[in-house]
Amino acid sequence: MCVEYICLPLYATVTPMYRHHHHMHLIITPPISRIVEGLMYTAPACVFWLSIGSLIFETRRMLDTNAFAKITASPTLYGAAAAMGFMVNATAYLTIQLAGSLTVKVLGTVKNAVVVWLGVLLWAEPVTMLQLVGYGASIGGFALYNWHKMHGPVRGGGC
Repeated sequence: MCVEYICLPLYATVTPMYRHHHHMHLIITPPISRIVEGLMYTAPACVFWLSIGSLIFETRRMLDTNAFAKITASPTLYGAAAAMGFMVNATAYLTIQLAGSLTVKVLGTVKNAVVVWLGVLLWAEPVTMLQLVGYGASIGGFALYNWHKMHGPVRGGGC
């Protein structure tokens, strides 16, 4: 049973026939239900693989710095962080469902560029000319993407 919950998200994304036959109810359920169900299927796999990675790469440092005592000393704080993490994932699923994955990817690129620009403007972070041109292209691409979404494709030739 546990192996099914760990492997099902991978299998369901790779095998459309499986998804078609066993998850037909996903098509007729409201978006919020699909988000919660999606998280229900992916969360166990995420917990499993993140736990393995954490055990391999972080256990020694956590034991050396007494990190587990910090967690038990502030369970409300760590519980709130877990709840916010869940909300971030649920919001990401909802945003992808409502706006589309390409829009989310473009917004993420713009967010990264804005963070860099704010670092330059507010904290005088050094930036090379190549980086400046790259982030300018990122913002310009976002502007073109939005213009295209609002006006549609150009008629009469061209792209």
